[in-house]
Amino acid sequence: MSGRFVFSVLGAGIIILSGLVHGLRTDRWWVSDARQQLAARVPTLPAKVADWTSVDLPLDDWQLKIVEADAYLHRRYTRKIPGQEPAEVTLILLSGRAASLSVHTPDVCFGNSGYQMDGEPIAFMPETANGRDDSFWQARFRKPDESGDFRVYWAWCDGGKWLAAADARSEFAHRSALYKLYLVCPLSRDPAKLDPAQQLFTDLLPELHRCLTAP
Repeated sequence: MSGRFVFSVLGAGIIILSGLVHGLRTDRWWVSDARQQLAARVPTLPAKVADWTSVDLPLDDWQLKIVEADAYLHRRYTRKIPGQEPAEVTLILLSGRAASLSVHTPDVCFGNSGYQMDGEPIAFMPETANGRDDSFWQARFRKPDESGDFRVYWAWCDGGKWLAAADARSEFAHRSALYKLYLVCPLSRDPAKLDPAQQLFTDLLPELHRCLTAP
């Protein structure tokens, strides 16, 4: 048996082993138990939260393909108070492989639709009755030559608290499964008025923790 043949066999074995290890790490051939558990919890988020009601909306196939989500909710929450304009907030909740969900941020997603992020995102910590220290990114988006700016809040969660991670890929590198949440709302022309997403956070976060956090 020649040395060249031996090295060829060893080289092929290393390539096959590397492919096998990569496939196992990325769930190429099956969905891991961790991903299945997170996906099963997504639909349990209530359609009615306090005095907010909602309707479920479809999510485009191309969007699901990009983020490789195992499960999702695309939902519009509305609160109607007599004498006031209805408040509307769009929620997108995704679960899936951490490596996929940690790399897509709104500046890329909304940028593909022609929207521009106005400045750098800033951190936002919602006020909740349970005193949790969840944090979210928030940023304003606008489309040139069009009115109707909106604000986007987003964060990731591995089953604990929600986190506005500076580098989500590194932060959750040790996790195989992840949640990602977007809240999107139109901005009022009155800068002193609290936007509806911040109002929804107070009622929604306890439900998110109850439904999505592992016991």
